[in-house]
Amino acid sequence: MMIYQSLHHLWTWSTLRRLLIGSAVILKSCHMVLAFMPYATASWIALLMASLKMSAVKAVVAISPVINAFPVPFRYKGKISEILPFENSKKIYTEEGCIWRYAIPSVDNVTPLVSKYSPVVPVEDISCPVLLVHGTGDLNVNSDFATDLILNRLKNQGREHLCSILRYPEAGHLIEPPYTPLCYACFPGNAFKWSGDKYIVMGGEMNAHARAQEDAWPKILSFLQRNLQCSSHL
Repeated sequence: MMIYQSLHHLWTWSTLRRLLIGSAVILKSCHMVLAFMPYATASWIALLMASLKMSAVKAVVAISPVINAFPVPFRYKGKISEILPFENSKKIYTEEGCIWRYAIPSVDNVTPLVSKYSPVVPVEDISCPVLLVHGTGDLNVNSDFATDLILNRLKNQGREHLCSILRYPEAGHLIEPPYTPLCYACFPGNAFKWSGDKYIVMGGEMNAHARAQEDAWPKILSFLQRNLQCSSHL
């Protein structure tokens, strides 16, 4: 229940748990020390937790990072965030499924109402090490944009040393452990309810994606070992 209490009802506990566990998050707990290795929307939650300086979060590995609240807001300490609307007119339909990359707004600055949080994660406030992993062939989200925004905002705060980047040409959205088959397109799960899309395209060229997974996995483990107090248990 530690995460639930810390988040003060960020979304709901059941939703948060489903996103983190369902999105292949690796969660290590050792004397209240946490490290997240989430994908996409779950990476948004992990980056948000780090940005809000939740003391238990000591390191984040964000795979195909997302930094904007969509399609629903989050609530923290009595305030709710604004959201960036999904731009349905920019979705691209193919035989394999729908490409969302261009429909998710790439916005780096929003001035919210005083009573609300910005939909853009304040990543410049992150004070723990962050490893960003993404492929240039990601057709689900614009992870190139998010990666560059995170690095530039940390750089402006003199904290670029906290940010490491693994950028893989032609790799797709779901960069998983080695020898996991490329998931080029898939059923979107709960997102089907609000998007209406039966299949969404994750992207990636098979060989390039496989090479990315083989290269990224040992580097991810090394990053966690360097930055967690419980590294001997990894």
